[in-house]
Amino acid sequence: MSKCATVIQKYCSNENKQNILSCLRHNINQDAMPNVCRRILYHRLMVLNS
Repeated sequence: MSKCATVIQKYCSNENKQNILSCLRHNINQDAMPNVCRRILYHRLMVLNS
């Protein structure tokens, strides 16, 4: 998820690797979330929930 690296660093830097996706999901509507990262997250969450 290199497209989300800046967001991970900004919002999830204190999280362990197992919690990064959950942290990103929690912050998905932040203005600083790049659209490309948001699309990746939506896709991953849809796959996980199917």
